[in-house]
Amino acid sequence: MPQADTADVLDIGELYRRYASVVFRRASRFFSKTEAEEVVHEVFVKVMEKQSTFKSQSSPVTWLYRITTNHCLNRLRNEGRRRELLEQQTPIIRRRLKEAPNQATNAFLADVWGKLDQELDEELQFCLDMETEENLRQGMSPAEARRAAALKIGGIEQV
Repeated sequence: MPQADTADVLDIGELYRRYASVVFRRASRFFSKTEAEEVVHEVFVKVMEKQSTFKSQSSPVTWLYRITTNHCLNRLRNEGRRRELLEQQTPIIRRRLKEAPNQATNAFLADVWGKLDQELDEELQFCLDMETEENLRQGMSPAEARRAAALKIGGIEQV
């Protein structure tokens, strides 16, 4: 990776003071409060390691948002939580929807399932948009950028 010019060297302390709350809010979408606080520190360690990848023409908050999202997704993937939760909870929720003894329980479970679907759709859309932006910066046409992003992320037929 190319090294940053001295003009592009980031003040990590200033980034932390200004954007730690943004990173925390993003991490909170994936983890509990305690884990999100831990993720904030992990992200800023990663920022120190990857500061040479920051391009001064882009916004630090966009760069941090992307690092945070990728870190959270990787952490979930590494811990096996995403697959485990989906594999464990999907059949249970679907079965309870069919077997639930009353409408209130049905409504509650349908709402939970809907929120899970919506959050996953939002995350996939965000990842697709970020990957498309990266492809556009590399000179691809909008159609090529979108298709390449969808192929890279995989399994996105509805987006």
